[in-house]
Parts: sequence; structure tokens; C-alpha cells
Amino acid sequence: MPLHDERSIYIEKDAEAVFEHIETMPSKFPTFAVLEKRPFLFIRLALVDGIRSAWKVIANREFIGELHGKVPKRLEAGSSMGPFTLSKIERPGIYYFDIDSFFFRGETGYRVVPEEDGCRVWFDCRSEGRRLIDRAWWRIIRPVHIILAKKVLRSLKRDVESGP
Repeated sequence: MPLHDERSIYIEKDAEAVFEHIETMPSKFPTFAVLEKRPFLFIRLALVDGIRSAWKVIANREFIGELHGKVPKRLEAGSSMGPFTLSKIERPGIYYFDIDSFFFRGETGYRVVPEEDGCRVWFDCRSEGRRLIDRAWWRIIRPVHIILAKKVLRSLKRDVESGP
């Protein structure tokens, strides 16, 4: 039974500009600023990949500095951010991460689809849901994912449309 959620937003910029912004964002999933600070970042990461993994990321000062910095962060396929590994980059349409964690195996990321006078950006999260723990985790975390996915898309829209 596949598990899937997708949210979208229309952005009044061309697909190439939106993709360029996604590619260079320090935080690839920008939500509420408070959720990117300790201890909330620890809790978010622990919910994705467990306490041991979250502790390892939180203890990495370089990662925290990059997350809070405004320095563009361009990743290559195979690069990791905590439990997320960039798996697909197809300019200007696909920017996906694999999630291979204790709680969940699947993928998440962005699809950028050109439309008249702009583009539509989709934020997806999906899994085959083969493991019982994937299905149980999804049932619990999906409502939180929906809230955060909407915030990610609104933040992306604000940043892209207010930029050059």
C-alpha cells in the first residue's frame, strides 16, 4: 500500500529561477525558524531517523552553521543532509531526496512544473509502505507533515517572489 502526500503552490517566477533557488537554499526544507534551532531541530530529526541520528547531526557544528547561515548550499546527487540523501536532480523539474531511516523509507522533494507566467511547485513525500513501521509512522506523522509541507511551500514562494 503506497503512502503519498503532495502539496503544491503557484509561484510567479519561471521554473529555472525557482529551481535555482531550491538548489541554493541553506535549509532544503525551510519551515518555522524556531524549528531549525535546538532542541526543536533535534526532535524533528529524531522523528525521522531516531535519537542517535539526531544527536549526531545536532553535535555537528558545521551542519548547524550551514543551516543557520545564509551561504548558498548546492548539493550534488549522493550528498547527505542528516537522514536525507539527494537522489534525483533533473533541472529544472526534479529535486528529490531518499529517506532511509529507522522509521521511514521513501522519498521527498520538489517537482517544478512550468505554467503560464510562472510555475507550480509540488512538495511530495512518498513510500511504498512495505514495512509495518512505515505505515504506523505515516499515520502518526502525516498531519505534521501536511502543516510543515504547506509552510515549506509558502516560505519558498515568499523567498523566490521577493528575490531578484
